[in-house]
Amino acid sequence: MKNFIRNYFTEFGLALGVVVSVTVAAFVTVWEVIENPGGIFRNAEGTNWQFVFDTAWSWLEPTFMATVVAASVVHLVWVVIVRISGASARD
Repeated sequence: MKNFIRNYFTEFGLALGVVVSVTVAAFVTVWEVIENPGGIFRNAEGTNWQFVFDTAWSWLEPTFMATVVAASVVHLVWVVIVRISGASARD
């Protein structure tokens, strides 16, 4: 597992991006549906599922992109720091 994470930073970033973005989007969407500001999610006619989907997607997409980039960059920096500190420890 250690070599996988070290060697495949893009896959690490993508996996972390999926987990974080799905979690954040689900949390915010459920919160908004429960709160139901102005009756935009639920009314006498029922639940407006298109609006629920739009809300989830509007949180999922930017959160995914930001998390993938951030996780990949932090991962690469971490690997470089570990390699440098490992090389200086051997000197």
